[in-house]
Amino acid sequence: MNGRINAQVGDRIAAATFAVTLAVLASGCGRETELVSPQSQTSVATTATTAPDAQPVVATSTSATVPLTTPSTVPSTLPLTVPSTSPPGTVPPSTAASTSPPDTSTAPTTPSPDSRGPAPATAFTVDRQDLLERDVASGATVRVVTEGFAPDATYPVVFALTPDRSQLYFAEAIEDSWYSCETSAGSVFVADLATGERTYIGPGWAPAIDSTGTHLAYIEASQCLPDPTAPEMFVLTPYDTVVVIDLMTGARTDRTLAVLPTAEDDPNALTWVGFDIDGSLLASTWSGAVHRLDPSALTDIGSAPVVADIPGLNPVATAGSALIVMSFGDEGSSDVFRIDPASPTPSLMVSSESFVSVGVSAGGHVIVAYDDALPPPVLADASVTLLPVTGLYTGIDW
Repeated sequence: MNGRINAQVGDRIAAATFAVTLAVLASGCGRETELVSPQSQTSVATTATTAPDAQPVVATSTSATVPLTTPSTVPSTLPLTVPSTSPPGTVPPSTAASTSPPDTSTAPTTPSPDSRGPAPATAFTVDRQDLLERDVASGATVRVVTEGFAPDATYPVVFALTPDRSQLYFAEAIEDSWYSCETSAGSVFVADLATGERTYIGPGWAPAIDSTGTHLAYIEASQCLPDPTAPEMFVLTPYDTVVVIDLMTGARTDRTLAVLPTAEDDPNALTWVGFDIDGSLLASTWSGAVHRLDPSALTDIGSAPVVADIPGLNPVATAGSALIVMSFGDEGSSDVFRIDPASPTPSLMVSSESFVSVGVSAGGHVIVAYDDALPPPVLADASVTLLPVTGLYTGIDW
């Protein structure tokens, strides 16, 4: 996670968003809730074999034409590097056949205007530290994919399921992450849903998969800055780069902001990236601007067309042509909205007194996970499916 846990996953699950709580992380961005040191983590189960200190996936890199300059205030003792003590990870191809049972039921009673076809019958989420496939109609566990998937002091959030449901990309945050450049930057993994094994891809946040399952995008930090509130103890890693990986060839393309952010809540700092229905990239900044990026033109992200201006709201996914966004309250509440292209006014979908996690299927259906120990969210949109889980901070997708 980009250094801290703040009340927006909108301020980091809004000054990092993963708070007032870890809630800010799930949407994308600091330190208001203290957690446990990374050194005290328990080990991942034997099926989760690749540690977050492995080298990033080997990929051909195509550099953007924008300048990559680091502010002179960044101390040379704080490089943002990934330790090279483990063999490099690989990004498994997303063409494996799905091992999930065929969809036999439809969860929402009312079709969403953005959805295409029936809703999935099952969803993937973490419950009591295990990665589970759950039946959304009954809540029953269909199968345990990986035991010990989320060991103590780790938070797997921002799930991105491939269209064939064979692999799950996710971002993982670590408690007390603001002490280290590596942990502050967050980590992106992929889990093989047939074997339960997970592979480290590299530092970053907010992974997204395109509708063809052939391209992965996430945001990354190219710099590590001393936190001005306690420069000798804490670091900040504001996101400034959009990474796109061709999963068929391994080719990697980086697009870095021409003007690098100097703080996690810098208006220019990136908070999210996703794919629109036409395959184009969307990227949001802390200011609330959502930019549309031309994949074939490596222009500066900040100069790309703005398709939405939503200060205070945090994009989490696209659903058809709509944008699904969240807002986070100072006391841990969270609301989910849909923004349609024809209307700039957000439409409330779900309102909750606590943190919720959102997933959107390949067909545009929205599912919301909430802590089963807390009151269930209030539905304002009958097309949304609710799924109770045990444990507050987890991703979900279906």
